[in-house]
Amino acid sequence: MRCLSTDLAVVGSGIAGLYAAILCRRAGLEVTLCSKSRPGRGSCSALSQGHFRSSAEHFPRSEHRQLTLEAGQGLNLEWMVDILVDRAREDVLSLNDLGVQLRQRTRGLESMPQRIGLEGLSITRPLADLAQSEGVQFLSPFFAWRIVELQGRAAGICGFLPSETEPTLVLAKGVILAAGGAGALYEWTDNPQGLSGDGYVLAYQAGLPLMDMEFVQFFPLTLAASSRTGRLVPPVVAEVGTLVNAGHEDLTAKYNITRRPVAVAARDQLSLAMAREIRAGQDIEGALKLEIPDDDRIWQQAGQAFGLGDLNRIKAWVDRLCLGKGHLLVRPAAHFVMGGLIIDAQAQTGIEGLFAAGEIVGGLHGANRYGGNALTETVVFAGIAADRAVLYLKEQKGPWPKDKAVLGWLKTGGPAWSRGQSDAPQTGPRLSEIRRSLQDLMWDQAGLIRSEESLALAETELGRLRKSLDRVRVGPENCIPYLEGQNRLLASEMIVKAARMRRESRGAHYRTDYPQTDPAWTRHIIIQKSSRGMQLKLLD
Repeated sequence: MRCLSTDLAVVGSGIAGLYAAILCRRAGLEVTLCSKSRPGRGSCSALSQGHFRSSAEHFPRSEHRQLTLEAGQGLNLEWMVDILVDRAREDVLSLNDLGVQLRQRTRGLESMPQRIGLEGLSITRPLADLAQSEGVQFLSPFFAWRIVELQGRAAGICGFLPSETEPTLVLAKGVILAAGGAGALYEWTDNPQGLSGDGYVLAYQAGLPLMDMEFVQFFPLTLAASSRTGRLVPPVVAEVGTLVNAGHEDLTAKYNITRRPVAVAARDQLSLAMAREIRAGQDIEGALKLEIPDDDRIWQQAGQAFGLGDLNRIKAWVDRLCLGKGHLLVRPAAHFVMGGLIIDAQAQTGIEGLFAAGEIVGGLHGANRYGGNALTETVVFAGIAADRAVLYLKEQKGPWPKDKAVLGWLKTGGPAWSRGQSDAPQTGPRLSEIRRSLQDLMWDQAGLIRSEESLALAETELGRLRKSLDRVRVGPENCIPYLEGQNRLLASEMIVKAARMRRESRGAHYRTDYPQTDPAWTRHIIIQKSSRGMQLKLLD
């Protein structure tokens, strides 16, 4: 068994993890960043469109706050919203000092990529390069499996390196969790396929409460392709084009979607409308048409609405993709989890010395996230987590933790390490087959359109898939995929059970049997591990 020691362990290498790691390293801490993928590459941040929502000259904080609360439909934690809008602009602009080039937009800031498709990478790559140059230690690829807790305090991370079945311990005096996202639980997503809900399971297995896991946002406009990870279409293109079904009906008119920009302010409505049309057989090859007019005036008007002076590069990109057909085929895809770990105003969780930031945290966005707030959230709350972690570690006296104590936790107090059936026949189920079956199940039964019948079926099928996973023969070559499979099933169970409990429709959560928003359900669903398994309760 390998043991490493550091002052602070950061889990996750998107913007939140990288930003926090840099700030803590600059404060003099020894920092180890643990990542399942290559830092700066395999995160949602790296695939993002580089937009940061913040106040601007003609977009005051009060309007930013109002639009965020309107999108959240009564379930935002307002103290989190206040922190976000108050700190957004100053904190995001601090990225300029870290090698990230930003420019002004009408309602915030955005990255300046060399070409379309590199918007997120133009943020994460400079941060990863800077973190490495300043002495942040990278442990990658590393599968974070459990939070080490001793005497009520976070003491590091227990995980696995590739081709190993014995765990690696990263001993630390403090931990920052920044490993959010679970889009790859679904058949279609714009997230990397490694985004399987690991961070939520880390928190759950540590006994921490999570909130609002039923709220999964679907982005309406991803390019229809054979790959299960689709490419995002810039929201400005939705203002230029017209989304139509097979009968050439305009979906925004048909469903009375009036909020604008539609792909920013009405993602929930537009995604649901698209799902309904596809389910009704009004699709074109499983997708819908986004018709793009060849009219420079319309492009210019859309650019002005988004605060973009020159759309020639985006227009040329769209023209190449259209191949002379005048339209793009698009479909909705799993995009963002609004729910997550509960923190306080100092980004502290329920375990002393364990902090969290980014998509892994719940409460800020309520039932639906306002476009652009995701990347802003990563910077604002990662900054808070870093500041608090530095203060916390400086308050600690003496060496912590000791190797022997952690090894004792692993052998006695730590969770059992299940290897699956090592003597299972070679003809047993393949992990890839189980993963695809789960993605199909979640898309069909717990995706954009839900009901008691579909969610009950999903729960039953999750149990069947869990039995299939238990029959997998596990060795060094598939240890991490096997553990990841456990996480996928557990994270999916959180979403399904919470969705089944919420008997209304609100924001990104829509049920055909409860199609209206019910004021009595202006409450949060809390999920927490207990001796009886997964427990759910309501919180006002």
